[in-house]
Amino acid sequence: MIPPRERKTRSIGIATWPDRARSGHDRPNRHLTDREFVLRSGYSIAEIANFGYRHAAGDAGIDYMDYPQITRWDECALLTPDLQPHKALGQFAAYPA
Repeated sequence: MIPPRERKTRSIGIATWPDRARSGHDRPNRHLTDREFVLRSGYSIAEIANFGYRHAAGDAGIDYMDYPQITRWDECALLTPDLQPHKALGQFAAYPA
């Protein structure tokens, strides 16, 4: 996390993050083409770790409709018993700009 006081000086680097994030989703999208879960053996810690990142990445402007396999995988992960996405757990404090 970049502290608010540093955002202006790092704005050029920050501006590249969405494009870099999009390119980083191509490989997992291909990886999930022929499998239900990240590992062939089934649901694992890999789902838990990736789901948290993936679920919050949409807040960064990533359109997951461009990644149909990730979207399908995400829908399956949402069916996990007792899963509580961060948005369902309550509101987080907003950081001032």
